[in-house]
Amino acid sequence: MISRNEDESTSARQEASDVTTLTCSSSSEDLEQTLRSSSRSLSERPVHARIRRCFPMTPRVSGVDRSQSRPLQSGPSTLQSFIQIVSRPLDRVYSSEELQDQIPSLGFIDTCTMRKGSCCMFTSGVVGAVLLIMGIGLFVSGLFQTLIHNKLKREVTLTEGSKVFASWKSPPPPVYIQFFFFNVTNPEEFVKGEAKPRLTEMGPYTFRQYRPKRNVTFVDNGTKVSAYTVKSFVFLPEKSVGDPKVDMVTTVNIPAVAVINRLKGVSFWVASGISMYMGSIGTTLFMTHTVDEMLWGFKDPLLTRLKTMRPDTDEYFGLMLNKNGSNDGEFVYHTGEQNYLDFGRIYTWKGEKMLSFWKTNQSNMINGSDGSAFHPFLSKEERLNVFTSDLCRSIHMRFEKEVEVKGIPAYRFTPPRAVLASGKNNPENEGFCLTPKNCLDDGVLDVSVCRKGAPVVVSFPHFHLGAEKYAKAIDGISPVHELHQTFLDLNPTMGVPVRAMKRAQINIHLERVSGFPLTRNLNGTIFPIVFLNESVLIDDASAARIQKLLLIVTLVSHFPLVLVALGVILLLVCVILVIHFYQNKPSAKKDTSYAPFSSRRTSVLSDMVCIPCIVIPVLLWVYKRFLEPIIYPFISPFISRFWSKAAVQETQKHENTAECNGTANGSTANRPKTVADKKAD
Repeated sequence: MISRNEDESTSARQEASDVTTLTCSSSSEDLEQTLRSSSRSLSERPVHARIRRCFPMTPRVSGVDRSQSRPLQSGPSTLQSFIQIVSRPLDRVYSSEELQDQIPSLGFIDTCTMRKGSCCMFTSGVVGAVLLIMGIGLFVSGLFQTLIHNKLKREVTLTEGSKVFASWKSPPPPVYIQFFFFNVTNPEEFVKGEAKPRLTEMGPYTFRQYRPKRNVTFVDNGTKVSAYTVKSFVFLPEKSVGDPKVDMVTTVNIPAVAVINRLKGVSFWVASGISMYMGSIGTTLFMTHTVDEMLWGFKDPLLTRLKTMRPDTDEYFGLMLNKNGSNDGEFVYHTGEQNYLDFGRIYTWKGEKMLSFWKTNQSNMINGSDGSAFHPFLSKEERLNVFTSDLCRSIHMRFEKEVEVKGIPAYRFTPPRAVLASGKNNPENEGFCLTPKNCLDDGVLDVSVCRKGAPVVVSFPHFHLGAEKYAKAIDGISPVHELHQTFLDLNPTMGVPVRAMKRAQINIHLERVSGFPLTRNLNGTIFPIVFLNESVLIDDASAARIQKLLLIVTLVSHFPLVLVALGVILLLVCVILVIHFYQNKPSAKKDTSYAPFSSRRTSVLSDMVCIPCIVIPVLLWVYKRFLEPIIYPFISPFISRFWSKAAVQETQKHENTAECNGTANGSTANRPKTVADKKAD
């Protein structure tokens, strides 16, 4: 009896397997043969699942009496009627009445849809809860933000192979320098003391500036790097107004004023004799030359005469004399490897840690960078220090506002009024006044101490942020904040300069000097000569790279919030599926007899692709693409240590096993023979 039941069960399973091989492309003969070979009822679920997929049918009309439903009995008449339906054109849609008349109830329950909906509900709920908990935990701990910060701190260093080292050596963005000259239209009236000087602005005369770093050498075990910044200039006529080799400019005779200033302390008779000599060779208080000569040098007759008496005197004069292809001396920078806050900070200039021009140690300090590199993760409260050799001092900058440059967010830092304030208004600047009785007012800086005694005074263009008396003493001077401001736009995350405008004005301090009639009508005027606008704007290729990097930083930093959002979405999907499931669940009190096909409309939510099946691969892709390069360097030492420890333990285990086996074999071979052994022998 048991064997017979087993044979029947095996036969039934084989028949069910044959039935489930029905496809939409099967012929009527195949259907008939398969159905005839089945000894089981046609109400088996695999058959009905295939039928529902093969034939488009409308839902059963409500109200049909299901009491008439009866099992489909196997037999020739029933099989022939079924084959007639199957053999009809497939594009016809059969009504429920036709199906009720020709095919009795198949007893089918759409368990596939139910199981699929349950799977979505369960998976969405579990995955959503896990993502929500993980996201909240990571957000509170700040783990990802710490990881990305540590990653950037290691990358933003002046070390061989780092991403910023190549651009630091050879900056890709073009640097332009513009010269605006002030032409004096009434020099005779001013010398006589009859009128204020009237100036007209000429230019700009634009040059492309190249400033690669040469002789780059790492020192102090790679924690510092030394380099020379070589500057060269190429004229750009398309960005200039006028021709510097043709345009003439009338301005102060700087060589003559420099000589007079050096003779301040001599006796009246010596000064008078030199004044007469200067008059004999045609020296006046003003001179006229081309813009090109004023920039790159010309042979001055007064300096030529002095060279005969003092051979070390250079007979050529120019505002940019010998600066094309030159450098400002050796700088030693911190690489930022030990402390990211030291990235790009100057350690020494010309072998010195401090200057020797000024009176106080605070004024002589070399603070900050050279303006080309700043540490990452800047804050709005920071005081950025910049050392500039042109001013022979360090200045500081403060946050002004947020800006955007080529889609890159940036903080704008500008020098405040206190930078060039007088010592009485800013005690930090007391050391910059070498003669307390002749200290200048706000907005100007006397740099004659580092300009070989020439009475050079530096200010912002048009005396911007300076005392009003300097601008009022000259016609044609009108400071405008937007045109004459110095600023630096830095991306706060990377510390990269995306735009900068360095604007400075060169002036000559005209004072009355005893024994020189040329100066008898002078009253200490700060006379503008030229102002410079050195600008840089990040190039498109560099901007695209920074945008991509910032996107990665943003995604990684906010990844916990992404997890929280996905977790909330999946939980909402789970809730919706649960509500939908219970709303469409058949009541236990209702008749549960089965119609030919399900009377319930298939739900879109139940048939849709399972959302977690999309979310999980997306999260894995985000991890492989963005997170793994950042996280792996932190966990790799722990993984290596773990596997090394495991390998050592495994090796020791094998050695101990081998020793035990050797000991066992040796003890058996060397022990003395017992009585049993002798009998065995």
